[in-house]
Amino acid sequence: MEVKMWTLMKKNAFLFVLLSVSLMALLTVYLLTVRKTLITNILIFLGQMSMYCILVSVLTSEKTEEKNNGYAFMSLLPIKERDIVGSKFAVVLMAAILLCMYSIALVSFMKPDAGLLSSGRIYLVLCGNLSLIIAAGMYFLIYRWGYSIFMKISVFIVVLLMVGPFLIMEFVLVRRNIDYSTSLQSLTDLPLLIWLIVTAFTLVLFWGLLQVAINAKKCKRG
Repeated sequence: MEVKMWTLMKKNAFLFVLLSVSLMALLTVYLLTVRKTLITNILIFLGQMSMYCILVSVLTSEKTEEKNNGYAFMSLLPIKERDIVGSKFAVVLMAAILLCMYSIALVSFMKPDAGLLSSGRIYLVLCGNLSLIIAAGMYFLIYRWGYSIFMKISVFIVVLLMVGPFLIMEFVLVRRNIDYSTSLQSLTDLPLLIWLIVTAFTLVLFWGLLQVAINAKKCKRG
């Protein structure tokens, strides 16, 4: 990895670390001292929070770049678009991996319902996969349209992605007494190879979105 890209990664990682560490630290204290027992609702909430950390960090980072004319300044420097975009994607990938690993470690210290721990680990990995795809898609659209236009066009979608899972869980699953815990635990019925293929496909798609995001950034700069 080139030094310039590593420097950009350190700059981009600040907001991810700030948001993720503060939020996950509070959540860890709450889960280990108050809840202690791992139930389905808590597991789903944890997966959503790990996704929330990544997606909000992407939006916050890009808002900062827009406010400080960060991309305009970098266009004056001898930095390739591949390094600029690649550093963003690399930070997202590292954040997703670390949050996924931390979430799995966290639930391992809690007392789980029967059969929930194994399915919970798979669920948390799937949340990490989904956050990669959504974050990569957001970056592509931001480079294609610009941050301001992206937020104007996609504000409803962004809000839906952030709030939608909570609304579904509260108003659809809970109030209608739908047993989604059984569906969650059925994740372990599929062989491990399937989940490895899903993760591999996610990484390939993530890499593909990186390439189209680089091209979009080049066209925007040109």
